[in-house]
Amino acid sequence: MPETLLHNKKVDKELEKVLRKNINFFWQYNEERWGEFSEDDVEIIINGDFLNLIQTDYKGHHTTVITESIDLYKVKSIVEGHRSVFESLKRFASRTHKRITYVVGNHDQGMLWQKTRDYLDEACGTRINCLLYTSPSPRD
Repeated sequence: MPETLLHNKKVDKELEKVLRKNINFFWQYNEERWGEFSEDDVEIIINGDFLNLIQTDYKGHHTTVITESIDLYKVKSIVEGHRSVFESLKRFASRTHKRITYVVGNHDQGMLWQKTRDYLDEACGTRINCLLYTSPSPRD
């Protein structure tokens, strides 16, 4: 699996900044310093396109083909390339009253496959509630 999924160094640096902020956020909820709030219900809602499967390469090539095996490969690549993010999510989810919901976006429709969801669940150490958002129909 590739260590990084992006090939644009400027984008890589910006992504790393965002990922660092997310990791720090997840860690804050794992610390005991939350005191009286540490056992409160907390749900992280990951908005669509978080994994951005449509822009993740498959064995060195970008493809428009969506199959369960191709998307599983892509999810595994993403998890391996950003292990610290998924370890942070796993640690967060291991605490009492903590949940993760993933809203599937148009760039990660591969999360509708059972095997990709199962793998993400395993990577995060919990059953993730995957939702498909559909926008309302335009009004006439």
